[in-house]
Amino acid sequence: LFASLDHDGSGTITLAELEHHMNQDLVKDYFEMLELDVRDAWTFFRLLDSDGGAEIDLDEFLWGCMHLRGNAKALDLAKLQHDHKWLVKKNTEFMVFVEEQLSRLTRMPPARMIARVPTSLRTQSKSEGDQSAFQVPVPPGTDAEAIVRQSIPTPLLS
Repeated sequence: LFASLDHDGSGTITLAELEHHMNQDLVKDYFEMLELDVRDAWTFFRLLDSDGGAEIDLDEFLWGCMHLRGNAKALDLAKLQHDHKWLVKKNTEFMVFVEEQLSRLTRMPPARMIARVPTSLRTQSKSEGDQSAFQVPVPPGTDAEAIVRQSIPTPLLS
């Protein structure tokens, strides 16, 4: 089965190759015999691609097929585990970023923290008549917007 899915003979299966063969009766019958519910090729591919390399090698294919055997509950559980692992990784990266930013703020003198508020926020108001709603004292000669732009990573400014 692996060899028939590996259309270009590279020793790996890509998502395009898997999708191309998923509608063939022989492939459907084989997966059905293994008790694998593979109606969603992308999800099935993602679960088999354990290293995230966008290709499935023979070991990943065999391991995935053996561990995903059974009713749809096994496939659903594997999908949830995969998604959970990805979310934990992204959440951890975000928490590290936030901790770094908070650490930088706590080491900053109070006058600089006040200066970090952009001018646009200092002049906005909640209502037309209330010009003091967001005003923050900034030391004379301080360019608050320049300080903010220097301290925020470029991707966050885009």
